[in-house]
Amino acid sequence: MPESTPEQGSIEVAIPVIATLAAKAASEVKGVVALAGGMKDELAKLIGRESLSRSVKVREEGERTVSLDLHLIAAYKASLPGLSQKVSDRVRREVEALTQIKVGAVDVYIEDVSVPKEAHG
Repeated sequence: MPESTPEQGSIEVAIPVIATLAAKAASEVKGVVALAGGMKDELAKLIGRESLSRSVKVREEGERTVSLDLHLIAAYKASLPGLSQKVSDRVRREVEALTQIKVGAVDVYIEDVSVPKEAHG
């Protein structure tokens, strides 16, 4: 996503950078246990590389605007609507502040809830 100014040249923020910033912001919200990912993401973690291919999807929506899908695992007993709103707000604020790119929709998908072992019995 390039931004040009005649005097300074252009700045381009790559889509994977936006995904990384969104993932970091989401993971810092109380009640988010982890970003959800598939088998490919788990394998990437084992070899020391973070993969966000399933956890965060970035869609370009036009000139300097993106929309985001975030897939996460919530903590047991977290208010899911409240958590989703907090994640959406935090991700939008962080990505816009750090990239100067407008964030349209932030869709949050709760893929699972992390239930402590003692809650199973």
